[in-house]
Amino acid sequence: MVNVERMGPGAGRTTNGRHPGWIRALGGAAQAFAAIAGISALYLAWTIMGSSAQAIEYMMFGLAGISGAAAFAARWAQGALAGRLDMLSQALDAAPDAQTIVAADGRIAYANFAFEQLFPGKGEPPLDRIERSLAADPESRPAFRQLRSRAAAGVRATVAVSLQNARGGASGRFTISASPITGQPGYSILNIYDITARNEIETVIRDERNKLVDFFDNAPIGFYSVDGNGRFRFVNQTLAQWLGTTASNLLASGAVLHATL
Repeated sequence: MVNVERMGPGAGRTTNGRHPGWIRALGGAAQAFAAIAGISALYLAWTIMGSSAQAIEYMMFGLAGISGAAAFAARWAQGALAGRLDMLSQALDAAPDAQTIVAADGRIAYANFAFEQLFPGKGEPPLDRIERSLAADPESRPAFRQLRSRAAAGVRATVAVSLQNARGGASGRFTISASPITGQPGYSILNIYDITARNEIETVIRDERNKLVDFFDNAPIGFYSVDGNGRFRFVNQTLAQWLGTTASNLLASGAVLHATL
């Protein structure tokens, strides 16, 4: 795989030109095949027809025709494959989520524009860029280091971390997933998804639920719920105090409604 560092839109092409090396190699192989085929045809014709000037002329015309056809086929293949590569590169650059392919030596094999914007740092390994951007909370750094370890072992992994911007301010909450690339030992692809909005909604719902639980637990009247056998499943603190116990003890004892009230 070509080792390329992406620095912006359209940077996914190789540093040597528009076509990646393997496409140029395909065209070169086609031309080499044509040359070998032409030489073989020349030798065969020389053997069969002898060394007359007319025979040589016919063979040279044939060789030129084979070489021209092979060159045309090679250029067409290069153009078709390069067009598809450009389309794929543009699609990945247009993606809103940051994506990068990490090579076996830890360097960038590919990174889209969103990744470069979220994790700036030319020449720095991509995983180091991400780790440098982690927020100073007790969960993000250990979780990301676990992901690095699993990715190095070729195991799929997903973690949720908090990131900060270049000035140390909070950027939000992100999910990072690492997956090994089949057929490329040591290579893995990382996808970074922004889940800040979803995390904020979940936080609001959790806070509201906690407020509701707190309200019922400390209400001036007793609340309880029981299952089909009359066993307590929920008792607020007020009712438990009326019964001379605590809510946790009442639930742990397996008390039933008709034997308690």
